[in-house]
Amino acid sequence: MISFTIMSGTGPRESIFPTRMALTNTKTRLKGAQTGHSLLAKKRDALTTRFRAILRKVDEVSTHHQIGNHVSLLKQKNIVPVPHHLYAENVLAEY
Repeated sequence: MISFTIMSGTGPRESIFPTRMALTNTKTRLKGAQTGHSLLAKKRDALTTRFRAILRKVDEVSTHHQIGNHVSLLKQKNIVPVPHHLYAENVLAEY
């Protein structure tokens, strides 16, 4: 028999028969909930790490794309561009 009753200020509580088997089942459910919670926390941390790595790659590609746009603009204006590795250092130093 499992039913939920509301007591003042404590939230929903289970009312069960006070037997050893009920205690064992409750402990098993608690252990499962704790294990599930820790697994979800690990998954959250792994996904956050993976997301940040993807953002870093997007930022790197964006930076290189902006540098490439500057070089192509110089070529359009018929200006002799500085070698790419030197230009990248100068542009990144400005930011």
